[in-house]
Amino acid sequence: MKSSSLVPFTVLAVLLTSACNKQSPAADPKIAELERTTNAAVERQQQLEQQLAEQKLAAERDAIERERMQLDEARSGLDRQQGDAAAADADKLRQREEALAAREGKLAQLQSSLDEKQSEIAPPDPRLSERERNLAGSDGLDFHDAGEAPAVVGDYGMFYDSLTAYGSWFETPDYGYVWQPAIVRDDTWRPYLRGRWVCSDRGWTWLSGEPFGWATYHYGRWALIRRQGWVWVPGSEWAPSWVSWRYGDSHVGWAPLPPETLAYRDHHWDSSVDATFGIGARWFNFVETRHFGGPANRYCLPFSQNNNFFQQTVNITNIYVRDHQVICGGPKYREVSERSDRPLPFYRLELDRHGNPGRDTLAMRPQIEGDRLRVTAPNMDAAWNASLRPNKVRARMDSSVADRPAALNPEITDRFRQSREDNRSKAEQSIKDLGGRETFNQHRVEQLVANRRQAEQAARQQQQDAAKAQGEQTRQQPQQQQGEANNQRDQARKQQTAQT
Repeated sequence: MKSSSLVPFTVLAVLLTSACNKQSPAADPKIAELERTTNAAVERQQQLEQQLAEQKLAAERDAIERERMQLDEARSGLDRQQGDAAAADADKLRQREEALAAREGKLAQLQSSLDEKQSEIAPPDPRLSERERNLAGSDGLDFHDAGEAPAVVGDYGMFYDSLTAYGSWFETPDYGYVWQPAIVRDDTWRPYLRGRWVCSDRGWTWLSGEPFGWATYHYGRWALIRRQGWVWVPGSEWAPSWVSWRYGDSHVGWAPLPPETLAYRDHHWDSSVDATFGIGARWFNFVETRHFGGPANRYCLPFSQNNNFFQQTVNITNIYVRDHQVICGGPKYREVSERSDRPLPFYRLELDRHGNPGRDTLAMRPQIEGDRLRVTAPNMDAAWNASLRPNKVRARMDSSVADRPAALNPEITDRFRQSREDNRSKAEQSIKDLGGRETFNQHRVEQLVANRRQAEQAARQQQQDAAKAQGEQTRQQPQQQQGEANNQRDQARKQQTAQT
């Protein structure tokens, strides 16, 4: 790979030498353009190599999480067995667990090596104006794909089907159906931990390294349930992330928003969110500011010190909706970039609103192309979501009390309860509108397929319009370049005349 990377530089060196010998003023812009093209090609090659390595790691991580879930089910079945057969099965289970631990160790080493290579690749130049640089991170910038809300192309059934391979569904009295990943038994695991933060024109975006991350960190909310651990509550609205932010001179912290915030759609969340919804220190992940933007699980500070970090930081959350898009504002991009030990990338988000959600978790991973970050963000806001249920429910949690510093205001719990009742009523009405329960599933799928085709057609038309505009711009460039070359020649002649 190294030899292929040297070829463009060799060609560039020859051209530069030739150009210098000729000393032609008209050649300067051509050389500059060649330099830009060459650098872009090399950076693109590095980026493609990085993406290929990440895809391989993602496939292995997906396999590990599936194996973890199978081991969890086998462990539950073993608890009900007795005798010699149980002992033999227990030995086999132990061997599988040891093999899985070895695979996880190897994966961690490969991930560490990949992270080091990632830090060596220069991030794309954000080319932000002074105003944009001051706003980025804490607020949203101008984005181009705003418009009417897209058609509904998915529903909670996609969550129920997809996430079963990586964890278990439970029924709870307060939150309805919730999902818990099998990895929750690892005491070091937390939501929004195995991945990294990148800044975008819609605020801070979480890039997850977990196969279920496309759903659980961009839709819905998390809750830390007493004696049960972390569980995820489905939601239909996509966002770059759903977290509360804390910031100090030397530390950055984030914690998932609790499920009760689902009752406040299109709401503006500010610095009061921790106190209002009882987001305590135990919910947070903290890193030193200089490590922000790196692999979060590598640099996460000990959870035992969270109370100290919580007291040393202030809440800076700024989440709001603009043009049907959620903006996740937190730390200022300029500040954390200046204090970081690595260049922090900035991306323009491109939302895939018509992707087939939940069917192929590897295909749902975000894709980086230059300064563009393409993410799968289909509209899952189906009116019948509350009527759906997982095909496999592991058990019922008799209690789903969240671990909070203090009880919530009754107005909040009442509003959340009322929103659940309203959603159930809306779901029942949608079933009637689709012809009743007997034909509901058939008509539901037909409508989603029809909506997806419509969204795909609209996306193709948008791409054609963009390509047409780009082609027009490309046709105009030679004329502009020729005009610049003529101006440079005229200036060169004037200088020669003046010297004579």
